[in-house]
Amino acid sequence: MLRELVASVLAIRAGVHVAAQTGRVADVARACEDHAPDVLLVVASRPDDEAFEAAREFTERSDGGRVIVVGDPERPFDVPDWLAGRIIAVIDRSEPLQRVFAVIDGLMPEARDGREEGLRGRLGGRALSQRESEVFALIGEGLTNAQIARRLALSDHTVRTHRKRIAAKLGTAGSELTRWAIVSREAGRPPANDA
Repeated sequence: MLRELVASVLAIRAGVHVAAQTGRVADVARACEDHAPDVLLVVASRPDDEAFEAAREFTERSDGGRVIVVGDPERPFDVPDWLAGRIIAVIDRSEPLQRVFAVIDGLMPEARDGREEGLRGRLGGRALSQRESEVFALIGEGLTNAQIARRLALSDHTVRTHRKRIAAKLGTAGSELTRWAIVSREAGRPPANDA
């Protein structure tokens, strides 16, 4: 369940295509053959965990693939020599998920820039109204329609209407709308408002 949650958050927030998620070494080998992934995110406590066997399989089968390790802050470990050249970050489980996002954005700045450009392209010159921009920003903060309504002193129906208009302007809906709102928020450049 935790793997699925992290995969969903990475897909929505970071625009990452999650090729596979597993707790078994054999599945890593299959994923490498089927998808040729660029990055492996490993959650492990010690270098002798099965997760590190999965990392070894990944490094042997991927051409230049990189590894991010999420470890236990109570049990620090030394990075094995065979992994040293491939590891790009060791993140404590106690750190916020934002730390993983920062590492991924650092790995793939062109993907981050592409997401921002994609948002501008989706609007195609259509600006959001002031109120739509406010609603869009709050969607990017993860607020529900009811929370947005309370924050802006609007009815739930009005927030749903704004959400539909924003979605129509972006040509999207649902979790995809949320992803674009998060991208806009993190870029620090919300869509231009109408005068």
